[in-house]
Amino acid sequence: MKAILAIFSWKIRIDGRDSTAVDIEEQTLPTLVYLAREKRPKYHHNFKARALNAILRVSSQISNGLVILTVDCDMYSNNSESLRDAMCFLMDEEKGQKIAFVQFPQNFDNITKNDVYSNSLKVGNEVEFPGLDANGGPAYIGTGCFHRRDTLCRKKYKNNYQIDWRTENDRRVEESTTVLEETCKTLASCSYEENTEWGKEVSSPWVLPFLYVIAAKYGYSLGEFLWSGGTFQEWWNDQRMWLYKRTTSYVFGFTETILKLLGFAKSGFVVTSKVADEDVSPRYKKEVMEFGAPSPMFSIWQHSHW
Repeated sequence: MKAILAIFSWKIRIDGRDSTAVDIEEQTLPTLVYLAREKRPKYHHNFKARALNAILRVSSQISNGLVILTVDCDMYSNNSESLRDAMCFLMDEEKGQKIAFVQFPQNFDNITKNDVYSNSLKVGNEVEFPGLDANGGPAYIGTGCFHRRDTLCRKKYKNNYQIDWRTENDRRVEESTTVLEETCKTLASCSYEENTEWGKEVSSPWVLPFLYVIAAKYGYSLGEFLWSGGTFQEWWNDQRMWLYKRTTSYVFGFTETILKLLGFAKSGFVVTSKVADEDVSPRYKKEVMEFGAPSPMFSIWQHSHW
């Protein structure tokens, strides 16, 4: 595990400056960079947040693009014009400078009537994303989002601020691919952000009371589901999934964290399989919950629940 966590990779797969980098239709290919940031047990990797920080630093040395798109590995866009639509908002001459990001919330196909796994994000789509939850605007959901680079770097705009989108990026890369790869390794290291002010505002303990008050309003939650066109059974399935999370993954995660802090265990991060066999689909259509996972934790919970 130590070896796996310590390894990180950074490689320019396609150099956009190379005139021979073309596709099967002889069209020039853009620069493609693969980055796997460094992780070590004694440094907090902060999941997607610090991964995005590493991407910001490395990309600033390559293209320094004004807009950054974040997409999860198992997500795809079903709208070929999503990029154009996002840029129309960001480049708007009157209100574009007031927009920090444009996101396309993730949605799922083949959802059953009562949404047994609580995947439809019904309340999110109808209440939170339109900004109707009194939080001052929609939350960033982690995928399918076009960000302004300056916004992610905490730049604040004035009302008269305008970006000249017609100019080229400030960053002009002159170094060779090999030199550039070696230079950027430091930017993807796990210790780069150590002893900085990163995350202090987000991790303020004063946010906890507000989060618990909102989460405790089950009646309000039910009202949101019904107002969004959901059913009572669908809301119940959503609450049931929260129960499963709190009594399994949250408990195990809490226990593992305590053991890690005491020096008895080391945590690991395992990516779950996104592939389902042929027997899963019929059970899903009947809204039968699936426990066909190789982890013994699922078997323990299944026997204790039933």
